[in-house]
Amino acid sequence: MAEPRPQIPYFKEFLPTPVCIVLSLFFAMVFQFNGGVFLPAATQMSSALGCIQEDVTMAGYASFIGMLMVVWICVMCLTRTIRLGKKIPLYGIDWIGLLLWTVMLFAIVFICIYGDFTTGWTACRFAPAL
Repeated sequence: MAEPRPQIPYFKEFLPTPVCIVLSLFFAMVFQFNGGVFLPAATQMSSALGCIQEDVTMAGYASFIGMLMVVWICVMCLTRTIRLGKKIPLYGIDWIGLLLWTVMLFAIVFICIYGDFTTGWTACRFAPAL
């Protein structure tokens, strides 16, 4: 009796395993090669092509959005929802503690990021965060 081939659980059953592997690599590579236009080189491309930089940038963003739409349609059509573990309810979560940690971390980020743009600890904006 033939040994069954391994299946990738998040793809539908009718897809063979090599196709699933190729699709997984395609989904990962879309974000690596996200467009036909390399956006940091848009200035050089616009001068070489004789068009304005906004046209080149728009073409890059349009190609990225197009690739995302293709991936989204493939994911919706070719994958299925699976749950690898047991569903864990959110009972016993300290919601007030979570809220306090969130507020504290946002205050730290506010102080660290916007401290460069103001006069530091003496700024009026930092008083509520402290």
